[in-house]
Amino acid sequence: MAKRCLIVTYYFPPLGGGGVQRMAKLCKYLARAGWQVTVITADEPSTHIEKDDSLLKEVPPSVQIIRITAKLPFTYRMKSEKVNDKGRISYYKRWLSAFLFVPDIRKSWIQPAKQAVLEELKKKYYDCILVSSPPYSLAILAQELTAHTAVPVILDMRDPWTINPYKIHPTFFHRLLDKRFEQQAVLSVKYGISVTKNLLSHYTKTLQNFKQENWRYIPNGYDEEDFTHIPTPYSHQPDTFNIAFSGTFYSHLNQPNDLFAALSLLNKNRYKLSKRLQFHHIGKSNINLNKLVKKWGLEMQVIQHGYLPHLRALALLDKMDVFCLILDSRNPESRYALGSKLYEYLRLRKPILALLPRDSEAAETIINAEAGVIVESSEHHKIAQILKGWIENPPNFSFKGIEQFSRENQARAFIRFFEDIARAEREVD
Repeated sequence: MAKRCLIVTYYFPPLGGGGVQRMAKLCKYLARAGWQVTVITADEPSTHIEKDDSLLKEVPPSVQIIRITAKLPFTYRMKSEKVNDKGRISYYKRWLSAFLFVPDIRKSWIQPAKQAVLEELKKKYYDCILVSSPPYSLAILAQELTAHTAVPVILDMRDPWTINPYKIHPTFFHRLLDKRFEQQAVLSVKYGISVTKNLLSHYTKTLQNFKQENWRYIPNGYDEEDFTHIPTPYSHQPDTFNIAFSGTFYSHLNQPNDLFAALSLLNKNRYKLSKRLQFHHIGKSNINLNKLVKKWGLEMQVIQHGYLPHLRALALLDKMDVFCLILDSRNPESRYALGSKLYEYLRLRKPILALLPRDSEAAETIINAEAGVIVESSEHHKIAQILKGWIENPPNFSFKGIEQFSRENQARAFIRFFEDIARAEREVD
């Protein structure tokens, strides 16, 4: 009899973005491995997340998708048409959301999703339930499902929780309450998965009775099949040097102020050299990027492409010479963040300029793959010198061992864990 997996994820195609891809790609490869998959996901009419229909086309027809309506409070649906206020208003909306709702604004979806899961379990037998978080409310959902069903529930943590540098805690009380929710959920679920090693290490050190043996490290990755859609191999054009950042710019952590400062230094000291350099941003921006560009005098060198569907973004990234990762090294929690874009950077085999903490897992991944250089974001002169050297003499990096990060290998790791859980449950019975 075919194995069955019930996946609960708030974000799923046709929504786009890195957080969507982990579960969407898993569905694809689970189905190919003979698993029957059902997905319970949110239908949020007011979502701010861009759509990407190409991701939905990748989900096999055999995958059943159940969409449960999610209604958000009015505070999150506020909009501003004033571009100059974009960064301030974006942060204000996120701050207000964090102030009013702990762990997050989507906690009202817990009960409808829970009811949908329990109804589905009455209809079919499932070998396991995989709940993907964030939203962190879904970790609470995993906790409640663990208490209400005998089917093994697995919590998949795509991001760190209270140590996530992107997460806003308006007051000490909010952080304390959020930490309590996290501890209760992580210690209550029987099985778990983390995309980073350092999150598991953090739980082992800080949570008494955390059972690391019941958790697995399964990183994010890249889907090899996505790269077959890239038209033709791109050859370097000697008259330009293109550096790209793919993803969202946030106001408080990864804005490119330090990178732009370094580019401005190049402009002052090496004018002829700098004219060849162009910076491309592919993605959304929660900051007033135009203001930042003007501040550093980079109007002729910064190109904003906006959000692009995944395959189009990959095709554009393939035409770049260098990729950039940005996480403010002055924020101690930056070392816990590891964006999924890194793995596609690795697969494209272009040098990575990583402006992030040297003790971060992202830095460790880049160093182990011999894929780029790590620089503290505040080291403007050093960043400028690295770019100068790369423009004059394009570097060669080995990109070793990146095959371990393929989505297909990731799916195999999920399946092995599912099978380990099944054996453990049989032994208990």
